[in-house]
This record gives sequence, C-alpha cells and structure tokens, in this order.
Amino acid sequence: MNVSEQLSVEELRDIAKKLGNVSPKAFARPKNIQAEGLDPDMDDDAMFAAMAENPKFIQRPILIKGDEARLGRPIEKMLELI
Repeated sequence: MNVSEQLSVEELRDIAKKLGNVSPKAFARPKNIQAEGLDPDMDDDAMFAAMAENPKFIQRPILIKGDEARLGRPIEKMLELI
C-alpha cells in the first residue's frame, strides 16, 4: 500500500482481526496522531476512523497472508508468515 492510499474502516477492522483481534492502537502511530492534535487514547471506533482518514497514522509495513497479518517491526515478526 502506498502511504497516500487510504483504507476503509472495514479494511482496518479486518487487519486488526488478522493481527489477532487487536485494538487499532496496536498498529497505530501515536506520535503522528498526537502531532495532529488528536488524543492517542481515543476509543477504538474513533481510532479506526482517524486511521481511515489519515494513512500516516498506520504503522507499516503490515504483511497479510490469508487470515493472518504481522507488523513489519521488528522484521522477524513478518518473517513468521513467510
């Protein structure tokens, strides 16, 4: 995904599910969120909406393989799926 490409709230919920039914905070970038004047402790619905609106709030890379996903930091986590 290109950094300027936006994901829908439903796509982000699917990623959270594939990451192990985690909160969107598990793959958000709190520093970017705070820099925009938003509360990084907002509820999950608000976080999904903020991430859908601004892709810079999402950590990258995220590898998705089938029904599983892994964050690319550290890279060893992604390698678990390869």
